[in-house]
Amino acid sequence: MQRVLPIYRWGMIGPSRGGPVQVGPGYRFYRLVPPEVMIVSTGLVGLNDYTKQDVDRAIESYWECVDLLVKEKVDVIVFGGAPISAQLGRKRALELFDETRKRTGLPVSSTLESAIEAMNHLGVKKLWDYLCRYVYLPRLQDVNVLLEAIKDGVTHRDYFAYATRVGDDGRYQGLSLGDSVPTVYFDDASVLVKPEVAQQQRDADAQAAAQVARPETAYPPDETKKVSNGGAATPPAPATGPIARRFHGVVRLDETRIARDAGRIAEEIIQHLASQFGADVEITLEIHARLPGGTPDNVVRTVSENARTLKFESFGFEEE
Repeated sequence: MQRVLPIYRWGMIGPSRGGPVQVGPGYRFYRLVPPEVMIVSTGLVGLNDYTKQDVDRAIESYWECVDLLVKEKVDVIVFGGAPISAQLGRKRALELFDETRKRTGLPVSSTLESAIEAMNHLGVKKLWDYLCRYVYLPRLQDVNVLLEAIKDGVTHRDYFAYATRVGDDGRYQGLSLGDSVPTVYFDDASVLVKPEVAQQQRDADAQAAAQVARPETAYPPDETKKVSNGGAATPPAPATGPIARRFHGVVRLDETRIARDAGRIAEEIIQHLASQFGADVEITLEIHARLPGGTPDNVVRTVSENARTLKFESFGFEEE
């Protein structure tokens, strides 16, 4: 019987090593890949736990693992184990993979990085759920720490963008990238967005706005071909008619879905108005709350302090 050789050797570096190199393990792996693909795996040495100290110690054997896989003539190197990549941090992991590519000339990635690349956005509540569930991820004191970290991270263009919701058309509404965000909502709609994906949408919006803002003069058909005054071309008169120069609108928002509704208004109304050449768009938000049961003192203090922080022009409670 003729021996069938693999045409693609999948090199994997796992969390721990059962031997120098294992060729062909992984029943589940072979149920997913074509029959011509073979897995060649090895693992780090000395990893007893996923603490920072243990991961730092075990990662010292990384280059030994790379050398073993290169000797086996693998076609790709995949760094397995999401806990290890998470403990290293994405910046350090990406630098490690870049150096591996330079040394070996092979494509390099990780299971966690592949998941990140395949995912354009992640819900804020989902992220908090992950942080609470998985012990190898950082522990935060409370959700406010996460929200403040997001507000700070959005001001940089390299980490992530933030959107209040994903529209039915897949577009991000209330999108912020490199901007200050006054409020990050902890709800089922708000998401963190990959910066390159957010920038692609912004570039597309800017291109569409430029096309809309480009001045065009409407002339009747073939008007420029008419000649008079001894052969000199006479410029046609611009088309006349009523021109809309102002817009105003008032809308009621659902207090339980403000992020969703405000995002849609920004996307479907404000964006079109602001893209017009020379447009001066002013947006105000009025809040009227009837509180027949009265308001506790702590709520009065919280609302008043937040209103001052958010630079409300005027605010206040009334007594009857």
